[in-house]
Amino acid sequence: MFKIETAPYYSYKMLSRFLIVTTLAAIGVILGTAPKIDLDRYSLSFESAAYAEDFDNDKLERYARAARQIEQKRLRVYNRISSTTGSAPSFTCYQQASFNSLSQQTISVAKQFCDESRQIVRKNGLTLEEFNRITIRRKTDSNLNRRIEKLINEI
Repeated sequence: MFKIETAPYYSYKMLSRFLIVTTLAAIGVILGTAPKIDLDRYSLSFESAAYAEDFDNDKLERYARAARQIEQKRLRVYNRISSTTGSAPSFTCYQQASFNSLSQQTISVAKQFCDESRQIVRKNGLTLEEFNRITIRRKTDSNLNRRIEKLINEI
């Protein structure tokens, strides 16, 4: 009787699949993308990897309230500074160097704005780190940005 050996072929096939999947996963990690395999069309495409952190509605509502309050305060500060100096220079609360080009009068207004913004974030039940994480993610995630804009408009 003639016997056909299938075990080595099966092992090779499994090893081959394992290596392909591992290679694709490694490429995805390196490039920040995730492979999408469509078996119906026999195609492979790379899409942006999903974010590991998703923010629940409660946190986004608190963020939206804080962002709206901060933006209203920012507009008042901008108008106040520009009415006294003719223009309002830009500054960033978390970059001390951005205050270097401001006048003494403007520095005190800017620092007061930053302090009040921090208080607004905390009053809305967020840490500064959470608020900043959402702000950064919002800039790169259009779906998240749309959700937040909708919440801001509903407030």
